[in-house]
Amino acid sequence: VSDDADNDFKEVDYAIANAKEYKLEMSNTLGIFQIMTADEAMNTTPQPTEMLIDTILPKDFNTILAGTTGCNKSYFAMQMGMSLANDQKHFLGWKIRKKGLKVLYVDTEAGMTECHRRFKRIAHNINFQNNKRFMLISKDGIHTDIWTDLQAMININKPNIVIIDCLYNSTTERNFSKGSPISKITDQISLLKSKFGVHVFAVHHFNKHEHEKGLIRDRMSGAGPLQNWVEHLILMTESNETDLRLMRIDKSRGIYYSSQYYGIGWDAEKQW
Repeated sequence: VSDDADNDFKEVDYAIANAKEYKLEMSNTLGIFQIMTADEAMNTTPQPTEMLIDTILPKDFNTILAGTTGCNKSYFAMQMGMSLANDQKHFLGWKIRKKGLKVLYVDTEAGMTECHRRFKRIAHNINFQNNKRFMLISKDGIHTDIWTDLQAMININKPNIVIIDCLYNSTTERNFSKGSPISKITDQISLLKSKFGVHVFAVHHFNKHEHEKGLIRDRMSGAGPLQNWVEHLILMTESNETDLRLMRIDKSRGIYYSSQYYGIGWDAEKQW
């Protein structure tokens, strides 16, 4: 400004008269937050919820299948994964909506020998053909964190869906009644989703006893943060009939669901 004093501030006056308002452009992110203005929200269409399998598997939801010991939840998870990889039309009567998916099944407790047996039994029942789209990895039930090795495997295999069976043996953390150990596990799963774009389906246990309560989320092992984190929760139990399991959806954050009980037949001879 002082340089323009000898010129009666003509350049300053010109600059003021012709000034253009500077508007700070807002980014769509700020640190850990994504940002959307009301104007943007009104003038854009949100991405619809995509179902991989009707009722039981919405895409990209934090999904847990929790159940009692002996209710065949591992068979449920493996049969579901193999049905997806094999481009079956249905799983347990529900329509499979997405074809061409690649599935990584992560066993943390049964060991490879038993997983291999289960795979062969299920493969026989569905005439399994798509060998390139399903992979098993397994560890014995020792207490160790799986997350570094699992990330390496996902980076190599590049699956669309990762099934973790089960959560309890995925970590060295033993006290699931506290929020901090649970948060470490859910943070790792969230990292898998954000880093690799995979859908994670986790198998988990019920607390012992409490059968009289029926299928409610409070029976699921783990502190409150696990219930808050899960976005789609499937519950299973045995029944007083040896060939019948009971299942219900107890929570789903983004789709309509019925809270009714479903009966699932178990064929012990066919392991199906």
